[in-house]
Amino acid sequence: MKVENPVKLTDEVSLKLEQAAAIDATWEECAFYAGISPACLYNWLESVEGLRERLEALRNKPVLKARQSLVGSLDSPEMALKYLERKRKVEFALRLESTGADGEALFADVTETLKSLTEQLRADEDAEDADAKHEQAKTDAEPRPETAAPAAVRP
Repeated sequence: MKVENPVKLTDEVSLKLEQAAAIDATWEECAFYAGISPACLYNWLESVEGLRERLEALRNKPVLKARQSLVGSLDSPEMALKYLERKRKVEFALRLESTGADGEALFADVTETLKSLTEQLRADEDAEDADAKHEQAKTDAEPRPETAAPAAVRP
């Protein structure tokens, strides 16, 4: 079995890793771009002091650039409103929240009220059914007057 020589973290490989991390590449993509295996990169992330921190910091670069671009576009009223809709939801949001401010159920009281009303309706229906059965039982128990059969009609 052939044992490969371990890859060294050269300045060139380090630069490639940094370039990939600066565009928020995944670890696998960083390894591919630098021409190393993902396993090699994972080993370096654990063993090379400061490498993980440096690459993770660089992975924030696109987010910061996007924020900078966004803030630069706030002179446009449309962009300013979109920004406020997301950053100050209570005041500017166009949608209804499905949860309360603290993540609590927004309609907890309504849910309990509906549950109570549903139970009351079922109880009322059961009572009506019981009354109807009672009335039917009374009707069935009453004697019925005999009705005379009509006399046969002869021509």
